[in-house]
Amino acid sequence: MFEKFGEMGSWEELNTLAKNLWNEGDKDGLRTMCKENGLDYQDMEDAAEDGIELFVTPTMAAMGRLKIEEKETKIPKEAAGIIFGMARAMASDPKTAPMFLARGKRLDGVWKKLEDIARKNKSGNSGVACGTDRDLQKLIRENYGR
Repeated sequence: MFEKFGEMGSWEELNTLAKNLWNEGDKDGLRTMCKENGLDYQDMEDAAEDGIELFVTPTMAAMGRLKIEEKETKIPKEAAGIIFGMARAMASDPKTAPMFLARGKRLDGVWKKLEDIARKNKSGNSGVACGTDRDLQKLIRENYGR
């Protein structure tokens, strides 16, 4: 997932790396960083050429991380759509977005928690984990230590 540059723990780290790569003239490195973090290289290049100091915003970084995570998730497709959809809605808020960059945290942890809830509610051969959007948001926040 993060083969060359490792897992960044904040949008500020991504921004610093992007600026450094640009200032060093390492466009290939910047492209690789973008690919590893689900970011759009053209956005980085446009920001740099326009003299914008902020290459990566909290929301861009969070959306990029979720994009990469979703490609590698083990959550069943139907459930992944719901969980990642809620996470993207939460990541659109700059106050909430930074939590999605917590090192080592993945939305697969939310799925595991939902499976645990279903096991606790099991009756016979079936078990369910139901809840509201607010319940899912709470599980997502807890997963990221918020």
